[in-house]
Amino acid sequence: MATKGNAGRKKGSVSFTQVSLRALNRSLKEDAVVTVSRKFAEVLNLTGNLCSHDEQLKSTEAEELLEDSPPVEVKINENW
Repeated sequence: MATKGNAGRKKGSVSFTQVSLRALNRSLKEDAVVTVSRKFAEVLNLTGNLCSHDEQLKSTEAEELLEDSPPVEVKINENW
């Protein structure tokens, strides 16, 4: 199956951002469920429930947890 020439991310776009654990701890409740990559979880020997991209988009739990949280400053390093 051929793919379109413009499929996927655009050049220079990013899918990840680095956030300090301190910022996450300030913003999330202790029992919050955080979505991480499967490979990241495997490296740290973490267990959890696998979820698809669709399940992640439908979830409102994270939105509910963040409603009462203060904003977090995020710096994007484009030279990684």
